[in-house]
Amino acid sequence: MDESLATINTILGSRFVKPLRSEAEAWKKNLFLLNQIVEEWVNCQKQWIYLENIFTAPDIKR
Repeated sequence: MDESLATINTILGSRFVKPLRSEAEAWKKNLFLLNQIVEEWVNCQKQWIYLENIFTAPDIKR
């Protein structure tokens, strides 16, 4: 993901991007959003792993 963001930033820095600038900026925006979603998903999974042990404990199940 980081590599893709770096690539799109390189493309946007090129002087030849002018005809495709809006499309490249849309890609950058979408990649950034996807990166944020994946990061949130990973955080959610980490929290679930932590909480799963608590809620599967025998004394909590009762």
